[in-house]
Amino acid sequence: RLSTVHIDVETGASLRESLSEAERAAVVDALEKTGGNQSAAARMLGIGRHALITRMHAFGLARPKKTR
Repeated sequence: RLSTVHIDVETGASLRESLSEAERAAVVDALEKTGGNQSAAARMLGIGRHALITRMHAFGLARPKKTR
């Protein structure tokens, strides 16, 4: 699934930084849309759950606490 990402080249951010920001935003959006369900968010993004957790760690995003 493709979507459009707008990158403002006048900000002085490198392509790598801009892509990282877009990826972080996609991860946050998927987690919000799934109520923090990592498996569902990973499916939405087309990646594995462990890959999602790795990206969350890289972006400094906390893993949601499980409620029982």
